[in-house]
Amino acid sequence: MRSWIQLLSIFLLLATVVSSKRQQARQTSDEDEVEEQTKAKDTRPRYQPPHLAKKQVEEVFPDEKPEPLGEAELKWMNTRHKYLIKKAVDNGANEWERLQKIAELFYEQHQSRRRQSQAALEKYCTDNLRRLIGDVNVDRLMYLYMESATPEHMQSAFASMVSRIRDEEMTNQAEQYGVFCKKILRIVSLEPAALMDWLSDEQRAQLQLLIIDKQVSDDQIYERVYEFYNETTDKEEAQETIFSACRRFIADLFGDDIVEEIEDLKDQSSHAQIMAFKLHQHIKEIENAKEAESERVYGKSVWLCERIYVGYNGYCECGGRADICDDTQACMDCRGNTEGAMCQRCKAGYEWALLGDRCVEACVCNGHSTTCDDYGMCQNCTANTIGKHCDQCEEGFIGNAKGGTEDDCKECTCRLDQQCVLAADGSIECVTPLEAIFEADYSNDTDIMEALARFDEKKADVGSESGSEVTSEVGKTVDDLVDSVVKASEGDEAKENENLNVVEAGKVPDQKSADSVTVEGDEEKENVANPGNESEQNPEDTITDEEGIEKRASQLEHNQAPKRQASFVIRARVQERTRRHSEEQ
Repeated sequence: MRSWIQLLSIFLLLATVVSSKRQQARQTSDEDEVEEQTKAKDTRPRYQPPHLAKKQVEEVFPDEKPEPLGEAELKWMNTRHKYLIKKAVDNGANEWERLQKIAELFYEQHQSRRRQSQAALEKYCTDNLRRLIGDVNVDRLMYLYMESATPEHMQSAFASMVSRIRDEEMTNQAEQYGVFCKKILRIVSLEPAALMDWLSDEQRAQLQLLIIDKQVSDDQIYERVYEFYNETTDKEEAQETIFSACRRFIADLFGDDIVEEIEDLKDQSSHAQIMAFKLHQHIKEIENAKEAESERVYGKSVWLCERIYVGYNGYCECGGRADICDDTQACMDCRGNTEGAMCQRCKAGYEWALLGDRCVEACVCNGHSTTCDDYGMCQNCTANTIGKHCDQCEEGFIGNAKGGTEDDCKECTCRLDQQCVLAADGSIECVTPLEAIFEADYSNDTDIMEALARFDEKKADVGSESGSEVTSEVGKTVDDLVDSVVKASEGDEAKENENLNVVEAGKVPDQKSADSVTVEGDEEKENVANPGNESEQNPEDTITDEEGIEKRASQLEHNQAPKRQASFVIRARVQERTRRHSEEQ
């Protein structure tokens, strides 16, 4: 349980030792430094690790400066970044430390900003490392990088390559470039101690005593760290250190996408509880998965990130729409048709009421109204529309009421015996009731389309025979089509054989001599020699019964009707038979 605390204790102890060593190094007399520099007049000094004091590194390696970064490598920087770099230089940072500061800032940027200079910085890294450790070693490192090797594996491989460099100045340069390039390529391992770099030696000593005391809980230690943060005199530096370390923690534990998600929420001034909820969700995913114990220990470090980086104080806020939060900081059992980590949004199909802090059924009026009642019913629909969502045209108007314009519903100006039909171009056409059926689109009716395909095949098969045979065959084909469609529509096989012989076989009149075609009916005959007059029939002549449909079918087939007319025959037959069947039921 205290494994993370033990790790922190070790770090604090080491940090205290290192701090003591640094103080001893600063007390070295000027005479000793002059003597050492005199001995090294003709030879390079021994390699010294980069953690030595800043001034000492600068004096030991006065000529070791990194290759300057160009405009392409620094394109991502904004005014704030330039200010932070200048501040570091003003505080005594040398060229190498300036380079490392640039890498730290770049590492923390959003992917969209990093993308501006990523390729240029990667080339900067590989070019300088090739000069120091050779092409073969760099290619090996890039292979490990592309294969997603762990940071520890890559760092171990790099350290082995650097150890074989004979020149100590080149060794130092390689290590400095290595630190820089790790951040550019995001090959950074998790370092919990980085969160505590801002602590003073005295504060570290106090924490160490708390860690040793077994009666002190982890939460008490966390609270003490937070108190140190509030008491620190240089809070800007402490905050920058914690923010930087937290970004690395989150990236290493959950991935870059999660870091950028949190950063986006911070930029949008989202509530801290929302961001804390996001973090806890991902922590749960790690704990529920079969991950290493060390990852769960590191996950505890997110507490400090949650408190300072995210700014969450631990209170459960639900806007009065819930009473408690779960262990991921999400409100439980949201009321009033709300949902979300803080019950902060309406459920699907609901929206916030104009008056009052509540969610009502969504007001969707297709642009024809702006107000609804508490049940989502649109009020005062305009543009000749009606319906719950202003989604229908008023009686006497036709169109698509869902278009969202004032002209969605147009007035029907047709005669009383006609119907208004909306054409493909949006215009209104006036047709008789049968023509309305005739003009209908049957492309989505599988039965009709298959029947018409068989009709075409039959016409093609008999097309080369005499006229009378064509008429007879086509007539039989239409009967078969009507039979099949009606059968598919009603499923009543017994009724399919009643009154289906609509088209009688007959002789097709010669093109030049035929003035009319006589069709037998129950009590009348009709002249259809001039089919152009069909649309001029009176309202009382409108065909609505089955007998009239049969006559119309005979006319169409004796005139060798095209496929769309055959579609009319079949559809009219099916509708009439379906109507009769419904009445019988």
